[in-house]
Amino acid sequence: MDFLWQDLTHAAFWIAALQIIGVNIILSGDNAVVIAMACMKLPPKQRLWGMVLGAGVAVLLRVIFTLVVAQAMTYPFLKLVGGLLLFYVSIKLVTEDADGLRRLRHGLRLPDLQRVLLDG
Repeated sequence: MDFLWQDLTHAAFWIAALQIIGVNIILSGDNAVVIAMACMKLPPKQRLWGMVLGAGVAVLLRVIFTLVVAQAMTYPFLKLVGGLLLFYVSIKLVTEDADGLRRLRHGLRLPDLQRVLLDG
């Protein structure tokens, strides 16, 4: 029990906990919108059950996926493979054309995208 008190007194523990809570709030907001849209046209009694079951299943799936990902992160070299795959995707996303301009997949040039994002 002493190890629990040691963790609770460190700032790093509370920063990590607040980060997890923040991500959870963002993901929950997205889920709430989807559940509300799905239940919008239901009769009132079914709407209530739809919202309760939808939120419950969303929480259950989040817990299950968290456990699966936490277990998967212990596999050797998984982070390296994931990083290499992300690197490959980023290289495929930004490529050089014959005219020397880097273009994104859908014909938008990288300088145009930078102008939109930075000046926006």
